[in-house]
Amino acid sequence: MQHLPEEQVQKPTVSDEQAAQLDIAAKLEARKKAIAAAFGILKGKDVFPEDGLEYQLEVRAEWD
Repeated sequence: MQHLPEEQVQKPTVSDEQAAQLDIAAKLEARKKAIAAAFGILKGKDVFPEDGLEYQLEVRAEWD
């Protein structure tokens, strides 16, 4: 196996630590986008009551 001369070897432009930070940041951004897309997916489907407190009190009253 032949090695390239030192002047032909391309040096990385970012350190391993910076690359790891960029990778983590990209993954967090993708996660945020996925959560934002899924958030509210049931909105307007009449799955949840209009007044959450009223619903909670009704449900708890069933336990008494």
